[in-house]
Amino acid sequence: MEALACTPLPQILDSNLLGSPLIKSAQLDIEIADNNLLSVRSNWRPQVSAIARTAAGDTPFSQVQVDNNIGLRLSQRVFDFGRSGLQRKVVGYERTEASARYNATKEKEAFEIINSYVDILEANETLLIMNDRQSYLEEKVDTLSLMLAQGSTTISNISEAKAEFASTAGDISFIEALKSDAESQLLTRNGEFKGVCNLKSVLFWLDAKMIPFTTRQYTMADMAQSPLYQAEDARYQSLKIKESIAKRSRLPIIEAVGTSLYGYDNFNEGWGIRNQIGIEVNLPIVTGGRQKAKLTRTKLDTRRAYFKTREIARLLHQKTLSITAQIKLLSREVEARVEAKTAVLAHYDSAVQEYNLGALTFSELIEIRLKRDNANLKLTKVKFELIRQRLHLTNLTTGFVTTAKSKN
Repeated sequence: MEALACTPLPQILDSNLLGSPLIKSAQLDIEIADNNLLSVRSNWRPQVSAIARTAAGDTPFSQVQVDNNIGLRLSQRVFDFGRSGLQRKVVGYERTEASARYNATKEKEAFEIINSYVDILEANETLLIMNDRQSYLEEKVDTLSLMLAQGSTTISNISEAKAEFASTAGDISFIEALKSDAESQLLTRNGEFKGVCNLKSVLFWLDAKMIPFTTRQYTMADMAQSPLYQAEDARYQSLKIKESIAKRSRLPIIEAVGTSLYGYDNFNEGWGIRNQIGIEVNLPIVTGGRQKAKLTRTKLDTRRAYFKTREIARLLHQKTLSITAQIKLLSREVEARVEAKTAVLAHYDSAVQEYNLGALTFSELIEIRLKRDNANLKLTKVKFELIRQRLHLTNLTTGFVTTAKSKN
């Protein structure tokens, strides 16, 4: 019945990947980069344009005072000192950046969904313990009330039990509010969300996605698998190439040019067709400092991108090392909490027997029972915190829904 009333985590992730506005926007960035590549490739393809011209004075076509003509101009780039090839590389890196940011967006969305799903799982497990505790305390408050009427307990004991009951009720309300918030997060991403599935099936799926924890330290090479790092590194590489292009801005562009014009020659007082073919060299001489400013700006952008890339790598490295250390400590704490839970359960079982034999008071039995519940709650909290840290480590490195490396 539970399987029919739940929405599997993979289903929510797949639905979000198809419908998320952020992911669709990132996908459009890839399409824009692909379109830019087509635009750059056109530089080495023949260009045909229609021209219309009117001029006074000597012209390249004939020595006349007035030149009026219309026609076609055909050009083919011959040599540009490598600028076109470099521009293609720039667009290639821009496409890599767009793809990496697309992957990063998917990973961010997946991480938020999985976290919300895990929050609900933790809330459910905690509520099981808290509701059982509340029922136990409610029953014991009633029993203490009868005992108080019989004079076999004190008002202090019953007041203490009522305070624990009220505190438990408050904790339950708080946890239910957190659960409701997490459920609303999933409902906005999947309108058909019916609830989380059982913990074992979810952990089985997560274990297949999360990277196995090892005691080795994660290196800078591991950080290079992060989509965020890939995006910044691709941006840095593209800016380096743009700097090379800017340095070539004072070099000429050589094109083969052919024109076919139909014009009026007022010298001969007649219309005629004039055809011409040749080589055109375009060499900038005076640009008002524009090229120097562009080169300086590109150099500054490149340096800034370099430092940003290194900082992201450093932060990722630092975070993974910190998370690795926390996972190691939490793993040990889980083991300790399991042992503590086992000991407390044994203590409670023996306390029940001692109470039946009259060796313990009713208040002492309640206190031991509350210790048992606290041990279960602490184990649950540490267990789910360990899951979250493993999720965080996976999100920073290999990811959940994308391959480690962006594809060009």
